[in-house]
Amino acid sequence: YGDIKNLIAKGKLKKTPDGKLDFSNYDDSQFWQRRVELNKFRERPTVKKLIDRLEVKSHTYAITLLSRLWIVCKTLDVEPEYLLKNVDILDTLFHDFSLRLKDGKAVGMMRKGKTDPIKQSKVNPLNYAVAIKAYFVQNGVPIPRGHLNIKQDTPSIFRDVRLNDSQLERIKDVASQEESNLMTKMFIIHHETGVRLDTLCNMRPVFHRKVTLVDGKECEYFIVDVFEKKQDELFQKIIFTPEGREIARNHISGTSLHGMSDSEIPTLKQEYLEVLRICYQDLGMMKSEKEYD
Repeated sequence: YGDIKNLIAKGKLKKTPDGKLDFSNYDDSQFWQRRVELNKFRERPTVKKLIDRLEVKSHTYAITLLSRLWIVCKTLDVEPEYLLKNVDILDTLFHDFSLRLKDGKAVGMMRKGKTDPIKQSKVNPLNYAVAIKAYFVQNGVPIPRGHLNIKQDTPSIFRDVRLNDSQLERIKDVASQEESNLMTKMFIIHHETGVRLDTLCNMRPVFHRKVTLVDGKECEYFIVDVFEKKQDELFQKIIFTPEGREIARNHISGTSLHGMSDSEIPTLKQEYLEVLRICYQDLGMMKSEKEYD
């Protein structure tokens, strides 16, 4: 998306009168071919039915499903309508796709650099199965129960991880050893809101102060609206711990938590993650010599 904005700004890419990107003049690069083919693919009546209905809820989600459905069809070298008419062999077709996906041979995927074959072999094809199911649903074709029954790989190692009060305090102590106290501030808001790291670093929060009565006493808390790009949705978060409220009370509305430029954010992310690793090692929750996925 950033590359496209830059190309438009430089006049190397134009938009059609209705606001869509104009790919009529393109070179032989993988990126341009992919965009042209996707645009043609989405105009197929059965695919258009899927996209038009999903775009009402979320444009981002609709385009993501479009891309995944296209990758499945391109890898299997079949038309999407072929899938609708051959429900009985759908599992066989999808098994074939899954094997190619895990071998790194799925067609049409954009890759940056070399793909790690070990990591690729562990890729879960669930998201592609979801795209196919959505395509069937929007076209009124039922999938028999038990078909395309792909389960999510949930790493149970993280399921029951909790930080108790003493662990939280220890993490804040370790993080606060950094001179500007920025890491502690970020950790407090991170832990309070549960947002993604990318959201944490890019958000420009406006904290709204609220007061409620509890057992006859006035209690202060803050509300902040957070936009999560991945879900393309706005979430309301509550700030109620003493340290969280102090940050909210003194924050300049509409500014980032860190005050850094956009170009500095990737470095900030790495530094923050390194501080968390040190904290978790200090608590005995991670081992310094072990490499984690």
